[in-house]
Amino acid sequence: MPATSQNATTSKNATKPSTSKTGTAPVTKNEHTDSAVTSSGKPDQAAYHAEQDRIKKEIDDLQGQLTAVKEKIGLTSKGGPNAERRNALKAQLDEIRGQQGDNKSSRGKLLEQIKALQESNQNKIKELQASKAKLTYKTSAEIDAQIAKLERQIESGNMKIVDERRAINDITVLKRQKRTTDGFEADQEAIDNDKARIEELRKQLDDPETKAVSDKFDAIKAELDQLRKEDDESFANRNQLYDRRNELQAQVDALYATKKESSQKYREASDRYYAKLSEDKARRAERAKAQRAAAEEDKKREEAERLREEAEIPAYQAEIEDCQTLIDYLSGNPTASSGGLELGSTPLTGVPKLELRKVEEPTIENLKIKKEWFIANQAIQTAANKAKAEKEIAALTKGKGLTSAEDGNAEAGTSGVPTEASSPAPAAQEIEAS
Repeated sequence: MPATSQNATTSKNATKPSTSKTGTAPVTKNEHTDSAVTSSGKPDQAAYHAEQDRIKKEIDDLQGQLTAVKEKIGLTSKGGPNAERRNALKAQLDEIRGQQGDNKSSRGKLLEQIKALQESNQNKIKELQASKAKLTYKTSAEIDAQIAKLERQIESGNMKIVDERRAINDITVLKRQKRTTDGFEADQEAIDNDKARIEELRKQLDDPETKAVSDKFDAIKAELDQLRKEDDESFANRNQLYDRRNELQAQVDALYATKKESSQKYREASDRYYAKLSEDKARRAERAKAQRAAAEEDKKREEAERLREEAEIPAYQAEIEDCQTLIDYLSGNPTASSGGLELGSTPLTGVPKLELRKVEEPTIENLKIKKEWFIANQAIQTAANKAKAEKEIAALTKGKGLTSAEDGNAEAGTSGVPTEASSPAPAAQEIEAS
């Protein structure tokens, strides 16, 4: 059964809002861009709020007009012979609109788009073919191959001067042509994109579910048109009000959708920005931690090397050398270890000759015994010093930060080694000089 044209007309108005009575330009999602973003990547809050305020102002203006129109509809709503049926059809039409979505194109509109794209694409193809027909080489690859061929001939040195000049000129011409053929690729890409778009639109035409909904929509629309024809006299003014109401409602819905989309994009941009800040902060903290750990590791390694170097010095070496110096000196052989100091050299004029006090033999023996003790215990004490150094290194690192080789040195240095000489060094008798 055909339908009235009352709400059928309004369905067109809902998808194509007019501004003839509102003075407010219709707004769609595509007319709004993302909120501004600063150079640092942070969303521009001021720009976002300005956009939100502007959209809200437009919504408030349209809502005021919509409220006034609804009030007029309420005043003229006295029903009619087809009111019940008309309301049922309107409910079905509203349900179908929800299924189709705000941006669903009608079948007629799809056909118009396909036809326009096909005509435009045919013109592009003809223009591209005509441009290619004027050239000897149709693609950039062919031109590159010819240029390379000419360059090889020139480089071979077998060409006459006239032929070489002609080849150079040909290369210049070919390079100019290459700029033209490079443009062919962009033209071909545009043609391919149009073909893909046409196929996509055809798929929408062939979608059985979409076609069924569209057919149902057309049937309800036809019935509503018929009912409207019957009730023209009674509802002429009311139909105009319905058109106006739906027109305003479509604009309000579009603005709300735009406002919601803008808010969502701003939140997403803010989330990305602050997530990046957190990641950057975490990376900086991790780098600083790694640098501190590396510095601490280097410091511990240097200290460990110092301790090991000091422990490598043979124990009692200075004491042994001191004992030997005293033995040589007291035995009357000072030149062996006194650094060139000789006794009994030519006396100085006017200075009385000094006689050294004779040292008893037991003193020298005691020094020799002490020296022998130092020599006998040198290896043991050196090993004990190394073990002590490894213990200090182990305590310094607390088992962390050393390489496996250093850990092995620390363990090996402390096993089976005495911590000090087996017996204390013998006391030397005091040596007095007269």
